[in-house]
Amino acid sequence: MPVNRYVFGAMSVSGGLAGLAGTTEMIGGQYRLLDFFSPGYGFDGIAVAFLGRSDPIGVVFAAFLFAALRVGANQMQRTTGLPTSLILVIQGMVILFILGVAVFEWHRRRRRG
Repeated sequence: MPVNRYVFGAMSVSGGLAGLAGTTEMIGGQYRLLDFFSPGYGFDGIAVAFLGRSDPIGVVFAAFLFAALRVGANQMQRTTGLPTSLILVIQGMVILFILGVAVFEWHRRRRRG
């Protein structure tokens, strides 16, 4: 089974469909490009996949964590007056801590041989 060919084909088709969906969103609804039309789900998706370590169960838990942070951001702003952009800082810190753990594990495995 030519795995590389199928992976390349799947990525090409999914990229084309994503481009088609974006074009439809721009041309079909607004007829122009608006500032901040995208809420940044693509970047969140990359962070969730990294945080879940590309494991299906881990990704589900990471997605729930990011969703809870997003939903809680508005409540936090209403009750305490803190800006919602603080959630982006918290998400970044979580990612950095996970990256630190991964680097630490990599160094430990490298030392052992």
